[in-house]
Amino acid sequence: MDILDLGFVHGATSHLYVKTGPPSLDVEVFFKLMLVSYMLI
Repeated sequence: MDILDLGFVHGATSHLYVKTGPPSLDVEVFFKLMLVSYMLI
């Protein structure tokens, strides 16, 4: 069960990612990590 659903960020940030090159970190995982790091400070 997901308590925090960040599925909307894929659509909101899709225009910022390019299709070539190595794959980047999943944007949903990135936002969760940023939220956790913000809460720990």
